[in-house]
Amino acid sequence: MKNPKTAIIVVSKFNLDLAVIVQKKIENCQIHGLNLIDIKVDVTFKNLTKQIQLLQKEQTNMIAICSIPIIIRSLGANLPKKHSGSCIVVLSPDGKYSIPLLDTHSGANELAAKLAATLNSKPVITTQSDIFLGVSPDNPPPGFVLDPDCNYKEFISELLDKRSLKNMPAYSWLRSEKIKVSGSSNLEIKFSINSSIKPNRELLVYRPQKLIIGIGTVSGASYDKLKKFVLETLKKRDLSIHSVKAIATIDLKRNEHAINKLGQYLNKPIIHYKASELNKISPQLANSSEYVFRTVGTHSVSEAAALVAAGKSSKLIVEKNKSPEATCAVACSRGVLKNLPSAKNGTLSIIGLGPGSDAWRTVEVNNILDESTHFVGFSGYLDQIEKKRNKKYYPYPIGQEEERALKAILLAKQGNNVALVCSGDPGIFAMGSIVYEILGNEEENLSGIDIKITPGISAFQAASSRVGAPFGNDFCIISLSNLLTPESIILDRLHAALKGDFVLGIYNPTSIKRKSFFKIAFDQIQSVRSSDTPVVVAKNVGRKKEFIECLKLHEVKIDSIDMFTLLIIGSTQTKSYMEKEDSTKIYTPRGYKLEKNRGIA
Repeated sequence: MKNPKTAIIVVSKFNLDLAVIVQKKIENCQIHGLNLIDIKVDVTFKNLTKQIQLLQKEQTNMIAICSIPIIIRSLGANLPKKHSGSCIVVLSPDGKYSIPLLDTHSGANELAAKLAATLNSKPVITTQSDIFLGVSPDNPPPGFVLDPDCNYKEFISELLDKRSLKNMPAYSWLRSEKIKVSGSSNLEIKFSINSSIKPNRELLVYRPQKLIIGIGTVSGASYDKLKKFVLETLKKRDLSIHSVKAIATIDLKRNEHAINKLGQYLNKPIIHYKASELNKISPQLANSSEYVFRTVGTHSVSEAAALVAAGKSSKLIVEKNKSPEATCAVACSRGVLKNLPSAKNGTLSIIGLGPGSDAWRTVEVNNILDESTHFVGFSGYLDQIEKKRNKKYYPYPIGQEEERALKAILLAKQGNNVALVCSGDPGIFAMGSIVYEILGNEEENLSGIDIKITPGISAFQAASSRVGAPFGNDFCIISLSNLLTPESIILDRLHAALKGDFVLGIYNPTSIKRKSFFKIAFDQIQSVRSSDTPVVVAKNVGRKKEFIECLKLHEVKIDSIDMFTLLIIGSTQTKSYMEKEDSTKIYTPRGYKLEKNRGIA
């Protein structure tokens, strides 16, 4: 299980050195600076209230190096629900005091204590149970869950008043010299996986997380039927859902809607195993199936997955149950399950930075740049993004597309949050198709990573926006690069697009090695389109050396075209006009018959 993310919020540059000291001691931690541009700062933000809300939404813990009133004013009325998964600790700017402010028993007190140990400072704990009882009953350690039906407020009020229990819990995190054992006490604490043991105002019930639900389904199984089947199985065996640590299944079911939706509904992680891993424990199975083995490569799915996830010395307490669409089994671990193999898969985000200008990057791409930990791409593209400490970069020379894709896939399979960086749009003459081609050609299922492709503004869109609307009607985008496509096919496609009277966007028109081929292609264009066809020659769009020129076809000098050029060739319907001196606008009519001289001048 990965450590929770933590953000150190800094509102003054004078606190950066303290933030760096803290960052070195807290794992999975970034420094967030208010209007601070500094190599020490991982994330710069402009609005503290919005940044806190964003971090709360992402369930990121916060250490704010500032005064308490600054955070209180920023929170305002936007207080999250208790146990929201995002705690806030205020650290005094001199590092002497760490004050848990929000979700004290959901990590804030613990984080404050960790800070105090790191900085030799003092944690300011204000929660009553910690002060008067010496324990935090509503903050059990990993592997235990306080039953949500517990009437905790009444129980703890009575315990604070009487300071006695009918029994002393066996676990050290609940034992305290400030609490006595008394046979006359009405208060009791129990630990049970059985749903029949129910809490009340005098009984606090903890659910040890020792259970794993193993599930197998047919393809396209019904979510409603699966949910009913699983919940009824637990109910019949008197098992509490709160004692379930996770759902386990075979990796072939990674994209099975019913299982994934069940995990979301139960708020349980889903662990996927290869058939080879499940088959290793065949001798421990209660129900072994040759048919299942011939179908998916393992003698069992539900029983095997439950046992593997529950760990060594685990045992089946519910053997395989069958429904028309699914199988279900439950394994119980020997001890509580504090950690599991990461249920969160590695992530591969294939992103496009756009043509070059930071202003043209999408919000989603910027968020992915903040969240990703490993970056792979052509060195020129990686140079366009701000380098951050605690992140890793893998630059490649031009070309080596397959090597880049394989590196990104490997890093994601290792559980990392990877960004494969492209320019423009990653799905247009870029890395998106290469990644999917690699995955599609593999005999072994390599879908053990979450892959998402995020759109970006492509060069043809950017160039179009500079000159008007040349792509206002049907258009075709063609690459003249012969590195991956034979020249004969390129010319056939070019001819078809010209014959169909499409507006053309031409990528990769030429290079030092391809000048003769570009001349052949351009001659073909000139043989079909009239000499006065509007043409856009665009270079380095959105970058410092941007150059855009609007010409007629006969005015294009092919020797001036290079690999950084994007060409837009108009159709027979494309028009141009002079907006003002030295400013030509080009457009292709959408097709509507618009009136002339509407008197809008």
